[in-house]
Amino acid sequence: MKDRPVTASAVISFSRELEDSSSRFYEELAQRFAECRDTFLGFARDGNKNELLITRTYRETISDALEAGFSFQGLRLEGHLVELTLPVDISLAEA
Repeated sequence: MKDRPVTASAVISFSRELEDSSSRFYEELAQRFAECRDTFLGFARDGNKNELLITRTYRETISDALEAGFSFQGLRLEGHLVELTLPVDISLAEA
């Protein structure tokens, strides 16, 4: 994606992937740390809801003006990636 305009579709896909990976991250935390299971599962549910809302909003509001590459010119999605892989031996405090 470097030096190419980012379309609305690319931003939506990126946002959905972030929500999906965040939900899986919290589900893994819930499995590892039973004392905080309900909290982490709540975060995972919120991520799933956000992913659905992102998709729904995009489908309801997309237009040629939004989809045009100039709408997000200069935006670099790779700068917004988050590492969500948990080390095997991580503690709850470190997670």
